[in-house]
Amino acid sequence: MYLEEIIGEIVKVSGLSERQAKIVLYYAGATHGLLHLRKFPILCVQGEPGTGKSAILEILQVLCKGASKFTGRGTSEAAARDELPFLGTAIIEEADTIKEDHLFNRHDRSISKMPYKEAGEDGYKQTNLQLFGATVLHRRDGADSGALASRSIDIHTRFSEGVA
Repeated sequence: MYLEEIIGEIVKVSGLSERQAKIVLYYAGATHGLLHLRKFPILCVQGEPGTGKSAILEILQVLCKGASKFTGRGTSEAAARDELPFLGTAIIEEADTIKEDHLFNRHDRSISKMPYKEAGEDGYKQTNLQLFGATVLHRRDGADSGALASRSIDIHTRFSEGVA
């Protein structure tokens, strides 16, 4: 399948414009080069209920390297903090409830370390976990802070005729 055909399929199932569909496809493709990158933006898919955000996330889960999906709704702060270091491409459904503090530094390898106490034979020792990775957020609203917004590429969904 050629890129133009994939872009056409994304437009058909999501109602995105061709430009936005290209951004989704190129973002997914770029996740396959994460090992060689120092910085990687957050992709924020936002819009009203029923406008195709979840369909876009399903597409990204298939196309992105090492994609893992979890939901922000009902996820405790500790669980979100503890899961993020182990996700390649973190796809976070209902991310409006995730504390933005945990997402700030995932975009930059040089500042994405998080202190962590690791259990060992001699008790606990302090180490660092690498948080760097691609992050896709499903949100109803934009970022609460300018810091997160400046690290994000925004895709705005809208109602579209003929799209479920």
